[in-house]
Amino acid sequence: MSTVQVGYLIAFLSMFVVSMSSFPFTEAARHWGSVALNHYRLLVAFVVLTVLCLLIERTSLTALFAGPSLKQYIYIGSSGVLGLVVGDYFAFYAMSILGARVSSIFNTIAPGAALAFGYILLAEDINFVGIAGIVISIGGMIWFLTGGTTDGSEKQFVLKHGSVRKGVIYGTLAGLCQGAYIAIAKMGMLDTSYKLTPLHATWVRIFAVTVVYFLFTISRGRLKKDVIIILRNGRDMIPKV
Repeated sequence: MSTVQVGYLIAFLSMFVVSMSSFPFTEAARHWGSVALNHYRLLVAFVVLTVLCLLIERTSLTALFAGPSLKQYIYIGSSGVLGLVVGDYFAFYAMSILGARVSSIFNTIAPGAALAFGYILLAEDINFVGIAGIVISIGGMIWFLTGGTTDGSEKQFVLKHGSVRKGVIYGTLAGLCQGAYIAIAKMGMLDTSYKLTPLHATWVRIFAVTVVYFLFTISRGRLKKDVIIILRNGRDMIPKV
């Protein structure tokens, strides 16, 4: 299997996992809210990735933090803030309003946005196939939202979580953020001053986002009210072992 084929396979598996995760994330977003959910999943991801890096990469804790360059921290960390904080805030909010099936449609914006931002930030070429893919994806999404739903199906939306219009706007913004963070993260991966493995780069992203997001919430004095109390009251969501 060639490197390109491996890349296609990984991209497909990534798409599959993201699609499947939208269902539990929808329930969690409706129960906890997007802010508390974002804090919880980032903390869990950071702990899990730290353990995986230490075991799989066979590196020390010091090398894990000190190895990446400042440029890699800035670009990959920024991509994480854009994708995992801003983008996923919009995504979770859209999920809570529209549900997993409808909100997942906005994921089709991400590939086109990644191509566009890659052209702007990395001077990457966009060929006719890429442009056609963007048009088809956006056209299909518009068709579904305008002609693919009926008044009867719209009544099934959980409107108590927000208006459908707000859900559509937030879903669109989430797709744009997901595409933009890919291009920004690639800028960090192109830095050859320190060879980052995909796992270590993911850890850098999660570490930077977790620190920035928690510091932002603490600085606003909202950690206890917006996160701790909500998660404590929602412990029935966590499966009992």
